[in-house]
Amino acid sequence: MIGVLKLFRKSLLVVMCFLLVLFVNVNITRGQDSDGDGIANEFDNCPLTPNGPNDGTCIKGTLGQSCTSNEQCGTNGFCSMNQEDTFPPQGNSIGDACDCEANFDCDDSVDAEEVTIFLEDFGRSLYNRPCTNQDPCHGDFLCDGDVDADDVTKFLEDFGRSQYGRPCPVCVAVDWCAYKAVLTVEPAWVYLGEAKVKTDLCLDNRSFEVKGVQVDLCEEISGSPINCSTCVGCEMTERTKLFDCAVHERDDGCCRVIIFSKHPDGVINPAICSIVKIDNTFCNPNEPECPKECTTTNCVRIVPTNLKIADISGYPLAAEGIAGEVCFLKCGDVYPPESTPGANDCGDGKVDIFDILEEADLALGTKTPDTCQMIRAEVPTGTPPQCHDPDGEIDIFDVMVIINLALDSQDCCSYYYKGVIY
Repeated sequence: MIGVLKLFRKSLLVVMCFLLVLFVNVNITRGQDSDGDGIANEFDNCPLTPNGPNDGTCIKGTLGQSCTSNEQCGTNGFCSMNQEDTFPPQGNSIGDACDCEANFDCDDSVDAEEVTIFLEDFGRSLYNRPCTNQDPCHGDFLCDGDVDADDVTKFLEDFGRSQYGRPCPVCVAVDWCAYKAVLTVEPAWVYLGEAKVKTDLCLDNRSFEVKGVQVDLCEEISGSPINCSTCVGCEMTERTKLFDCAVHERDDGCCRVIIFSKHPDGVINPAICSIVKIDNTFCNPNEPECPKECTTTNCVRIVPTNLKIADISGYPLAAEGIAGEVCFLKCGDVYPPESTPGANDCGDGKVDIFDILEEADLALGTKTPDTCQMIRAEVPTGTPPQCHDPDGEIDIFDVMVIINLALDSQDCCSYYYKGVIY
């Protein structure tokens, strides 16, 4: 019996030692950093090619060279030390330092076989069998719907890689790009208090034919929802001449836009340009119901939300909305100047003696107008109703209009832009 107990204890000890060794080995493997770049293998998108904080690899300039600074990569070089994953544009969890974008057949090299595959699709474009999710391209590295000179440059970066030099990592043959339709709100300028402004919506559907669009356009200032305008109508463009549109101001302040066609040939063909112009009426800054933020801000951000785009068969497409801004031109409000160049924050919301003095300095040339001041100081001149278009120069005639603005007298800014009748 004692012998059996001793044997059991020895067996138990052996098993415990084995488990301890296994535990240590597993943890060593998990914490291993094969390329010494400071990122453990299990978290490294290039475990065998350095692209971390301790060591990097040139992905521009002298390709494949070890580096710790951009200068070490030569002219226009870039050293990948932050797990960069920019190809394809949406990323693929393989770092740029080791990814083999042109390895179309998923072996360990980019050779003559890839050249043949690349040339088969070279020249495809918006007007010649565009790259789509249903008919993808080999070589559309930028995922912009075509295979052109920009893609040749990327292909040549990989050409010649093999098991003997910068071998391609293990990969899985999948579609490179995930194409989607993109709706952009184009920027616009209006004078505060102007009755109407058109908001232009541009559709990039270079890889799709589109049958219909629905979107909510919501306003915000500094990230907070606001309601400064009301949508009152819409106007189709050349691309959508066989379509109709409808707009509705929702209770939440957003404008619902629907673009549809009952025509049998109604389709928005692949292109990149305007599809509809939305008519908006901005609130009157002199009315109490107009939010104060709408009268003091420089720009209102228009954000497309709840975007739905249908393809030619009525199925939903992957879609993205890009916001734009409607910025207010505040006639004569030029003081103080911009806080920093390009900030577009000149003025204080009123026109007074300080604006007159600033306008006079700009007209005399003793001060140089910043971008914001140039827009606000160059005004329609004359006396209502004889008002003249801005002439591109700040001079005494502009100063006289600013004086009238400060005195709340008849002025061409109010007449020309806001439709004030005296």
